[in-house]
Amino acid sequence: MNSIYSNLNPGGIYIFDVINREFMDKMFPGGVYYDDRKDMTIIWEHFRDEDLDIVEAVYFVKNRAGHYEKLKELYEKRIFEEFEIRKIIEKNNLNLLSIGKNDRIAGERFFYMVKK
Repeated sequence: MNSIYSNLNPGGIYIFDVINREFMDKMFPGGVYYDDRKDMTIIWEHFRDEDLDIVEAVYFVKNRAGHYEKLKELYEKRIFEEFEIRKIIEKNNLNLLSIGKNDRIAGERFFYMVKK
């Protein structure tokens, strides 16, 4: 939030989304999620390490020659509760304008709108 505050113009608005623990548990039953698309296949493997959720994503992407290339990424995520997010927003001198919920994009997500 400090970086958001530093980079917003006065009166500027920033929108971000978060997921909750329930979403992570549903998305990664047994620790693995698989997504097969037209020109790409993705396999996400999820691990928990104390406060962090660690996700390894392996992408198999079809290139112009029709062959698949393998790419890997490692994500570290932390699930924040709403009360924690509110405290962080306030601590960084941002104003919380609204919290919305949407489950039509990619699972249940909560959208926060803050203003400098």
